[in-house]
Amino acid sequence: MVNQRELASDFRSPEIINPLERIQLIGDHTDARRFTAQEVRAFMPHSDIIIATDFYCIPTGRVEEVRDEENVLIGLWHPEEGVLNVDHHSESPEHFGFVSSTNLAIRLMRDRLSKNERFRHGIKTLPTIVASHTDFDSIASAGILTGALEPLEEIYGKAAIAADHTGEPNLFGDVGNSLTQLRNVALSLRSLQTLRFGGKVEDLEPIAQTMVQELYERRKRIAELIRQGLFKKRENGVYYAQLQEDITGESLSHFFDDATVIVTATPSRRNEGKYNMRTRAGKLWPQGNSLQQMRLENWAGRWNGGSTERGGGTKDPEVFVQHIIQGVGKL
Repeated sequence: MVNQRELASDFRSPEIINPLERIQLIGDHTDARRFTAQEVRAFMPHSDIIIATDFYCIPTGRVEEVRDEENVLIGLWHPEEGVLNVDHHSESPEHFGFVSSTNLAIRLMRDRLSKNERFRHGIKTLPTIVASHTDFDSIASAGILTGALEPLEEIYGKAAIAADHTGEPNLFGDVGNSLTQLRNVALSLRSLQTLRFGGKVEDLEPIAQTMVQELYERRKRIAELIRQGLFKKRENGVYYAQLQEDITGESLSHFFDDATVIVTATPSRRNEGKYNMRTRAGKLWPQGNSLQQMRLENWAGRWNGGSTERGGGTKDPEVFVQHIIQGVGKL
């Protein structure tokens, strides 16, 4: 096991001119959110050390756990590739709960600021931060790891939990998630910094204001579908709705206090005659368990959410829902 202080540098170093120069995006928005450690190294071959944040690095060699002084798993160190993976999508049950990459980045940075220590693995330069997508959690964790954002649990950590897990309205999380599809790191960081210094939505750049308002409209639409009674409660706390329009799952948990899993079925855009089944863990989902344990047909995702769209869709939504109901009953 590697102590996290052996993987730490002080972002207040005068070597840092522009944190944006140290944040790189791998892949594009259509890519799966997993890359091998070798692929990450090949993406930035001239960087001394790489911190891959908010996407899982599939091991291609030896891996060592990185834990903080409270024994919290905050990262996985790939020594052969020189990659530190700070990510809550790991396959460890310790991350099957309300934790996001931002929370892990905050833990790493808080200790290194208090101890003011530098990397001690032969590092000659400050690390490059690599992310694969640009939702709130990716941007906030990358920003914190470069020093563009402060390691504040009460602001960014709380927002990450809302944005990734509970679906609770949160200004920082809402703004960050609304800008995801733009894949514009600079715009996202500027927007979060504006909020940090007391700004409101109307103080953001016009494109950001538009994207946030669209997110608010999507949330209102979900509330309207619920009011129409389209979501039915089934056995074992499973809520299910068959819809004609696809809705994202991030906000769903907020609306159901007694849900274990929320499932929607919509006509698939990729697989004719089939349905896209979206799943989202609810507030009563048993922590420490993963939706992946249910081995749902054609489904791909992480512990608390996923869909069947890329896997080929689902022909019979009711069979899919029954599988989830039975799976919850076995947890």
